[in-house]
Amino acid sequence: MIVKLIVGIVFLVLIVFFVGFNLDNKCDVNVIFHTFKNLPVSYTILISFILGVFVSLPTVLLSLKKNKKSKQIQTQKKNEKIIQKEEKNSQKENATETEKPSESSNSNTEEKK
Repeated sequence: MIVKLIVGIVFLVLIVFFVGFNLDNKCDVNVIFHTFKNLPVSYTILISFILGVFVSLPTVLLSLKKNKKSKQIQTQKKNEKIIQKEEKNSQKENATETEKPSESSNSNTEEKK
């Protein structure tokens, strides 16, 4: 999935460079201490796009890590619940098994009387 994202970004960058060399629309871009004069509009778009990608990538990558961790935690909780249920069932089975012989021994003692 990440590979598709990177390929798409590279493809868009190539398209913008092609368009940039073929357009005559130019503008001035003021960056706090410097003004770029006669900069093609397509370059302005390209630079804005690249900056947006760099700003959003850490957010996307961190959210992927969090999703993996949360899925792992959820599966661990489910496994713990299953183990607890199995333990309760085995304890109930053990309790019923220990009660059965005592019932038969009680009936044997009553018959002896």
